[in-house]
Amino acid sequence: MRYHLQKESEVHGVGAHFLMIDSINAFYWVDRASRPLPSAGDHRRNLSLQSVIETVVQEIRKLLQVQPMLVLATKANILGTGPLESSLKRTPLKGSQQGTSGLITSSSASENHFYRDFMPSVWQSFVTHRILLHASDENFQQRSLPIYFSQWVLPSLNFVDKFIVRDAGIVMVT
Repeated sequence: MRYHLQKESEVHGVGAHFLMIDSINAFYWVDRASRPLPSAGDHRRNLSLQSVIETVVQEIRKLLQVQPMLVLATKANILGTGPLESSLKRTPLKGSQQGTSGLITSSSASENHFYRDFMPSVWQSFVTHRILLHASDENFQQRSLPIYFSQWVLPSLNFVDKFIVRDAGIVMVT
């Protein structure tokens, strides 16, 4: 694989330094609701959501061994606001907290947000940094530009950045 990447780099004059996976969870709920496909023989595992995610993580790890690079994966989160109903009830703290259950709460702009990472544990253990992005209901300077929040969840940092998106790019706001 390293030889192939090196050859492509020489041909095109560029190297691979960044791998972006958009919507890593695009088919999560469909796959989770599906039954695993039976294996075709004794040498193949069942094609279940868990085995597919395990294979994806294994392949990315192999790629990183031969070609170190930044891997950025995006995924939609199911956010809730207000108090949690159920045995997972937590009191949101200033900043963010992640309990052993994977529940993450954050407090910003007078709203309490929570989400649970629903990806399989093999994916969660692969992730080293996590940033929560969400839009607020407020607009920037009475214009139709929504203000977005970003918060480091892993590692946990106790501040929230606000930004807007313009044609020229991202602009931090105070």
